[in-house]
Parts: sequence; structure tokens; C-alpha cells
Amino acid sequence: MTFIHDLTPILFPELHRWQSQFLQNIFLRGILRRTDLIIANSDNTARDIIANYPESASKVHRIYPGRNENFHFSKDAGVLVKHGLSKPYFLFVGTIEPRKNLLVLLEAFRLFKERKSADVQLVIVGGVGWKSKEFFAALEHHPFKADIVRPGFVQTIDLPVIYSSAIAFVYPSKYEGFGLPILEAASCGTPIITANNSSLAEAGGPGALYCRSGDSVALASRLEALHADQDLRDDLSSKCLVHAEQFTWDRFAEEILALLSEQQ
Repeated sequence: MTFIHDLTPILFPELHRWQSQFLQNIFLRGILRRTDLIIANSDNTARDIIANYPESASKVHRIYPGRNENFHFSKDAGVLVKHGLSKPYFLFVGTIEPRKNLLVLLEAFRLFKERKSADVQLVIVGGVGWKSKEFFAALEHHPFKADIVRPGFVQTIDLPVIYSSAIAFVYPSKYEGFGLPILEAASCGTPIITANNSSLAEAGGPGALYCRSGDSVALASRLEALHADQDLRDDLSSKCLVHAEQFTWDRFAEEILALLSEQQ
């Protein structure tokens, strides 16, 4: 049995380090040929596997991951102070690397601040990944740099509070195999703004607003909409919580066991 979380080094080699591209190109086809079952974490990943390795199509099955039950609505002012979060904020969580499309997020935040003049922060949580120089250059010269907070890597114990206190979780990624940070946000009841590509609608469901991943103007308009409309935030929050309930590790285990039984 082989688990495939995404094919980004194959589909977007320019966004990855050469080692990832090299290893997947050399070894993945053989691995898929030898395995009996291929488990994809989303319908989109399953389609990508079949499109790129059609000889493996009969072995591909989609099983969604479960949510981490440590993620739930939680408030703690001390956690916010600890990480320098003193104002209402939009939140991103993820590794700083090109696939996450953070340059578009920075530009959308600029447009939002210029249009609304709101006392709102952008919080970017996550460690530094690869090919991140362009992001840091843009951050250094951002006209609203003083309102962009970068706590770096944050321990899991603090993340539920940081998600729960955000105006919205913003995830403009160019491509995801699933999008676990979206599920974390949904589990906390945090409204989501994300891109309408790859698996992101599977992860976000009806609790998200969607826009084209490269469209900073559309993204800024989503920021404005959620900042201005408490009723919209409440509606999306309720939908997020219901959507997140379907992703359980018990269900994951049951579907794995059912597949294994079919193989006997």
C-alpha cells in the first residue's frame, strides 16, 4: 500500500528543490507499479495520479485524512499576546515557499489596507522553506509592513487559539494535495478564504470563499467582505464546523480496512 499526498514536484517542478523533483521522477513510477493499493488523500490527487500514471488507475482510491481533534474553537488572550497579536487579523499558516502564493497575499493585503484604512494585521505563521527570497524582499518593502506579524513556527498547542481569533484564515495556494491547514481552520470554526484550484474546495467545503489563486484584486475583495460582514463570518463559521465533522480518523481506518478486505 502506498500513500500519495500530492504530486507537486512532478506538476510544478519550478516550485520545488531539485532533490524533490529528481527523486519523484526517478522512483515514483516504479513504486506505483509495484504497490497493490494507492491511497490518495483527495479526489484531486487521485485524478492527478491517474492522469500522470494511467497504468495505475485501477489501484487508486481516495480516502480523506482525519482532523486533529486538538483543533477546536479556543480563546486565550495570553496566547495572542505571546505571539504579538494585538489587533484584529487575517491569518495564514504554512511553510514559506513559492507554492503558497504569499506574494499574492501581500499584494491583496496592501489593497485591503489602502481601501479600508482598517486597523487590521496580517499574521503569517510558519517556518521558512525554500525559494523564499522574493517573499522576504516583498515583505521588507511592503507599505504596511508594520501591520504584518510573522511569529515563525508556532507549536500546535497554541494554534487553535490563533485560528479561532482570526477574522479569517487566508490560503491562496497555487496547488495542494489536500490542504490540512484549511481543515485545522475549519475545525476551529474560522471562516476561510482560499483558491479555487486543486483540492482546496474539498478541504474548505461550503465554509470558504473562493477566488482565482493569482488574483490579488479578487482576494482583497474577499478580505473586505469578511472584515465588513459579521453575519457572513458567522454563517461561514457554522458551515466550517459542520464540514470538518466528516473528516475523522475512525472513518479513515474503516475505509482502509474495507479496501484491505476487498484485496483478500
